[in-house]
Amino acid sequence: VITVATEHKGVLDTVEFLAGQGVRVTLLAPDAHGLISVEQVAEAIGADTVLVSVMHVNNETGVIQ
Repeated sequence: VITVATEHKGVLDTVEFLAGQGVRVTLLAPDAHGLISVEQVAEAIGADTVLVSVMHVNNETGVIQ
């Protein structure tokens, strides 16, 4: 599972639970503007990746991915 460190708490709580169950979770760090790059996602994706969760518009910062 791949997600962004600035994701909604509901997503972060869920991936934390999944990590506790043994699921490999990758948290991508946004840049100074709150954005992640396509290259970051591409580098993180592996053969065992089953989900990539990225909030399109952050409800707290207004950042649009």
